[in-house]
Amino acid sequence: MPERRYTEGEIAEILRRAVDAHEAQKQADHAEGLTLEELQRAGAAAGLPAEVIAAAAAAFDRAPSPPKITAQAGIPMTVQHEATLPGPLTDDAWSRLVADARRTFKATGKVEQMGSLRRWKNGNLNMLVEPDGETHRIRFQTTSSNGQSGMIGSLVLLVTALILGLSFALSGDLVEPSLQFMLGAMAIGGIGMYAFTQRRQTRWSEERDEQMHALAERAAEYVAQTEIGLPEIKPAETEPVRPAHAVFDEWVNDEDTPEQQPTRSKRTR
Repeated sequence: MPERRYTEGEIAEILRRAVDAHEAQKQADHAEGLTLEELQRAGAAAGLPAEVIAAAAAAFDRAPSPPKITAQAGIPMTVQHEATLPGPLTDDAWSRLVADARRTFKATGKVEQMGSLRRWKNGNLNMLVEPDGETHRIRFQTTSSNGQSGMIGSLVLLVTALILGLSFALSGDLVEPSLQFMLGAMAIGGIGMYAFTQRRQTRWSEERDEQMHALAERAAEYVAQTEIGLPEIKPAETEPVRPAHAVFDEWVNDEDTPEQQPTRSKRTR
């Protein structure tokens, strides 16, 4: 029996189906991702050393988690940020990081320690470093009391205007122009205060997130410098460590604002 011969049209169709089947098989093979060894083999085909692929994968695993911004009534109030460092943070690196935080936030703050937990705080603004297996994890958290005040003030004006409006409507006094003007001014004031607070808090939350992300990257750089054996750096001056029982006493009630500096009294002649 003579061997079958395919026409040009049949050849094109057969090749198209073969290519489609091959692409579908490749997608199925990679549906569950690749192992580090498979990534290294793929990188070797592109001329990338295996250790470079491994280092990139490790850096990816240590990438900071997305920032968590908590809002109340649509107004950002709390910003949280955390990241795993590439190794343990030494006392020297911690001192440098505290100095960086003081410059970044323009506040002296307080340094505290309880066991292996280290913390720098200024009001509601907190930076903590804690053990995480063989490495350390850095966490940031802050809450804006100014945002809470603005939100409460705007809601008070709006709710008051609503209650008075309903009361005057039921009593028949809402037809008075003076009362209409008063209620309108209260409502506009509440809406304006809300819009101003929401815009200000959005800028505040974005700025805080950028600052926290930059400090987390700085901490990772200090750890990397320690691991490759750079010379020891003189620690920055910090405040004495507070007792363990006082570490979390002021965690909730302080404000995310620079601390007041004592004013100098004028010298009398």
